[in-house]
Amino acid sequence: MSMSDAALLRRAGDLKGELVAFSQQPRYDRAASSFLAQYGNGLEDADEQRWMLLWDCFILEHRLANGRTVVEQFVDARPDLPEVEREMVLGWRDVVQGPFEVQRKDGSALVVESLVDDLTYRVRSNMGPAVFKQMPRRSFIIARLVAVGDEWMLSGPVQILRGSERDIAYQLALDMSLRTPQAVFRNPEKLAQAWEHQRADRHGSSSSSAPTCWWSRGTRHKSGSTATTRTAVTRFSGRTRRTSLLRCRCRCRRM
Repeated sequence: MSMSDAALLRRAGDLKGELVAFSQQPRYDRAASSFLAQYGNGLEDADEQRWMLLWDCFILEHRLANGRTVVEQFVDARPDLPEVEREMVLGWRDVVQGPFEVQRKDGSALVVESLVDDLTYRVRSNMGPAVFKQMPRRSFIIARLVAVGDEWMLSGPVQILRGSERDIAYQLALDMSLRTPQAVFRNPEKLAQAWEHQRADRHGSSSSSAPTCWWSRGTRHKSGSTATTRTAVTRFSGRTRRTSLLRCRCRCRRM
């Protein structure tokens, strides 16, 4: 990692902290309360990770009554930011999320493969590489990633699944693929395959049923967001493991 990349990662961590503080202003109290009431079913018993996940969705993806996001208003309020930092922070509206399989450690980075779009992501943490020690090869993480330069940074909490819990990870990936197909089509090859299926469908091919499922939608709310909570329950050696994945997918328009 070059000195400039390391400096950008440190700066990204600082800016994320400043963004969270900005979002806690009284001006956002009503919007945040409405968001949590709409998407935070069962928050009475929620742990800190669930709260952090919801707040990350609120800051980066949720559109307010004026049609803008908190992160957009944060950038507007910071004319001192260099252009490269403005572009980076605004890029955080486009969150990559879902289950990822850990491929390997690469220096201070973690290389993971998305189970949704099959793309590989080189991930760093603004808290340092020590956090990756609990994420061994072939384990799975349920995480949200935002771009920092040519790499990615963890955003919000991370949930770790053992390699033996791959069924849970793949079930969550399937659920996300069906409800938010745009996440699948980050991969240009999968997008091309979908177009091919649609062309075959117009010609009456029987192989066209899969894209129909991919384009199914979750519940769309007035705010333009889709929130889904998926709970997978799998038994291993007589134990029950519950894994919840909350997704807040918002229609973010580029500025």
